[in-house]
Amino acid sequence: MIYSVLIPFLREYKLCRIADGKGIRFLLFFIPVVGAIFDIILSFRMAKSYGKGVGFGIGLIIMPYLFLMILAYGSAQYIGPRGQRQ
Repeated sequence: MIYSVLIPFLREYKLCRIADGKGIRFLLFFIPVVGAIFDIILSFRMAKSYGKGVGFGIGLIIMPYLFLMILAYGSAQYIGPRGQRQ
């Protein structure tokens, strides 16, 4: 039962690791205004991490679950955090 409480925090941590490269930045989501702005920035970085453009980043903001499914089950390949090859 206690693990179900951790799932949203782990999701945001992993999302920050994938898109930004630094997972500790997920703590910015706890600051009300900064968290909303960081979520928008993170959506564009997530699109860039998979080689997608600005339009896909806007799609991640408007309909995140649909566009995350497209990334998961589509032909997109992970490039690296912020679109930089490692």
